[in-house]
Amino acid sequence: MELENIDAIKDQYMALLSGDEKYNTLLSQLARRGADEPIFTVGELDPEADIVLEEEQRQLSEILLDLHALNNGMSELKDVIDDSISTLDDVVYTIMEAISKQMEQAEDMNMICGSDSAYDMTISVTAEDFEETSAEIINDRTLGASIVESREVAYDIVSISGNGFAGNAYVYEDGIFTSLLDDRSDPMYLMDDNTTTVFEYSRIATTNKESVNEAFINYDNKEVQCTITLIADEPVSSITIGSEDKNLLLRKLEVSTDGVSFTTWIDWDLKFQDTKQGYYNPNYIYGSNIFCFPYSYFVRITLANNATSDDTLAAQTDDGTVQILDAFRKCIALNGLKLYTSYYEDCILVSREMLDGNAVDKVALFATEYIPDHFPDYEFVEYYLIINGEEYEVVPANTGKEGISIIKYSDETESQNENTENIPETIKSIMVKVVIHPYQEQETPYISNLKLCLGKNTGIVYV
Repeated sequence: MELENIDAIKDQYMALLSGDEKYNTLLSQLARRGADEPIFTVGELDPEADIVLEEEQRQLSEILLDLHALNNGMSELKDVIDDSISTLDDVVYTIMEAISKQMEQAEDMNMICGSDSAYDMTISVTAEDFEETSAEIINDRTLGASIVESREVAYDIVSISGNGFAGNAYVYEDGIFTSLLDDRSDPMYLMDDNTTTVFEYSRIATTNKESVNEAFINYDNKEVQCTITLIADEPVSSITIGSEDKNLLLRKLEVSTDGVSFTTWIDWDLKFQDTKQGYYNPNYIYGSNIFCFPYSYFVRITLANNATSDDTLAAQTDDGTVQILDAFRKCIALNGLKLYTSYYEDCILVSREMLDGNAVDKVALFATEYIPDHFPDYEFVEYYLIINGEEYEVVPANTGKEGISIIKYSDETESQNENTENIPETIKSIMVKVVIHPYQEQETPYISNLKLCLGKNTGIVYV
C-alpha cells in the first residue's frame, strides 16, 4: 500500500507494531499524536546505557517514515500552490477582461465616435456573438478560418544575440539581488508553459562616468535589442510572442527552410502589444501576438525596447555591493515563444441579433485584420451586414477599402456618396456575417475588434 500522508503512514506503522506487546506504550503515544506531529519520539541519550541495535533501527525507521511523509506533504503543498496560482490567474483574467471591455468602450467613444460625429455609440461583436462557429479563436475578439487541424510544434533555440545580456542580473531590491530569488536568464523559460516564468534580455547604461567601472555598463542611451533564432521539429507557419509589455517592438521577422538563406516578412517597428494602435492601423491585430509566414523550419525574430525600468541597480565589487549611480535598465521580457502548424478551410460566421430593440438610422462596420504580406492580392475576408433581413456586402469603414461602408436610412433612393447605401426604412435589426478564406489550406488571415458603429442623426452629410 502506498503511504500518502502522515496519517496513513502512522496507521500502517502502528499496524506493524500492534502484534508485539512491548510496543504497547509506544502505540498509546502514537495514538494520541495529532496529524501534524511526527512519528519519531525525540528522547535524551544516556551515555552509560547499552546500545540496543533493534531500538536504534526502529528509531531510524521512524525518522525515514517522517521524512517520507514530509516529502509527500511538500509535494501536495506544491500542487495546492500551483492550483491556487492557476485559479488566481483565472480570476484575475476575468476581472481584467471586464475592466478591459469597459476601457475599450470608453476608448471607442473617444476614438471612433469622437472622430466622426455621424456615430454616437458602438457595439462590440465578439466570438460569443457568433453561433456554432468552427473558426480558430485566438481570443474573444480575434478569429481565423475554420480549423481542420492545429498543433503546437516543439523547437530548439539556435541562438540569442544582441547588445546586452540575458537575465536580470544587477537588479537590487531590499538588500538582495533579485536574480538570486528569480533568475530570468534561462532561455528554457521561452519554451515552458509556465506563465510565472519570464525570460529577460537586458541592457544597462549610465550617464555618470564616475560610476562603477564594469564591462556590462554602457555610457549611452541606446535601446536594448536582441535576435532569437529557432529551429522547429517540423515546418511551421506561425509564431506567438508572449509578452505583456506595450513598449516592446517586433523589428524584424525572418524565416528560412535551410537556416542559411532567410526571407524577411516584417522589417519595421511593430508595437504589437499596444492595442490602441489598432485605431490607427487596421492591418494588424494588436494584442493577438500572432505572426504568420510561409511554411519554414527556421524562425528568426528581432525585438527591441527603448523604455527604461525603475529598477535600482548595483554591482558586487571588491569593496562589497555598490549601487550604480544614475543607471537605468532597458529590457525585453518574454513569457514564451510558441510555433504552430495548422490546416484550415473556409469559415462562415453569422452573428446573433445585435440590436436591443432600439432603431438607428445608420450603421458602419469597424474591424482590424491581419492578412500577411506574402498572401496574394485576393479578398480573403468578406463582410456583410444583414439589416432588417436584407444582406449587404460592406467593407470596414476604417480600412479605406473601396466599397460600401455605410448603410443609411434616407428618403433619397440613391446616395450622393459612393461609399453609402441608402435604405428606405430605419434600421431595426442588424446581424453580422463574415466569410474567412484560408490561403492554400495552411494559413489563415485573422480579423479582430469587430464593432458596429451606430448613429441616429440622419442630417449628417457624409464626405
